[in-house]
Amino acid sequence: MIVMEAKSSCKPKKKRKCRCIPKKKRCEKQERRRPVFPVYPCPPKRMHRKKRNPNCCITPPCFRPVYPVDPVDPVDPGKPKISTVVDKECCGNILLQGKQPGFVIWENDVDANMSVVQISIFSNSNSSEALEVEVEGETKKLMFVPPGSTTNLIGKGITSVKIVTQGNELSYVEGKYVISTTLQLIKNG
Repeated sequence: MIVMEAKSSCKPKKKRKCRCIPKKKRCEKQERRRPVFPVYPCPPKRMHRKKRNPNCCITPPCFRPVYPVDPVDPVDPGKPKISTVVDKECCGNILLQGKQPGFVIWENDVDANMSVVQISIFSNSNSSEALEVEVEGETKKLMFVPPGSTTNLIGKGITSVKIVTQGNELSYVEGKYVISTTLQLIKNG
């Protein structure tokens, strides 16, 4: 059983001075009777309210004990599925001089329930032209990174990141990339 104590920050009320009223004389044969009041778990509400001191608090409510509830067992769906979350990060440098064929810098070949990928690509200010990056997944996207800047992309279901064929024999592109991946892998238990 849980029992909660309730405390009040009210100042104790000052006792009133008793004004004596002359007592009636009683017969010696009669017994003194005390008035009987019913016992309530909480004090009964009074019909006539007196003005309260605004500095005094309201009497705290009664607290009932709270009993813990037993959890309901779920229906057995068969084999339980165990999921594992994997965070991976890869980074590298990009250097393109002259005309070069396109190449893949990152590829996801894992069958995952959910995958979230963040791609950050930086192009050095010494680059002669913008860097073009192709992101493949549920949809195909092109990222253009001008010299001296960084471009970011956060996507779901991305399968590969590829540097596109670009430039001429005099082009020079230098940069860096960081690719962060979060995969949720599911195994049957």
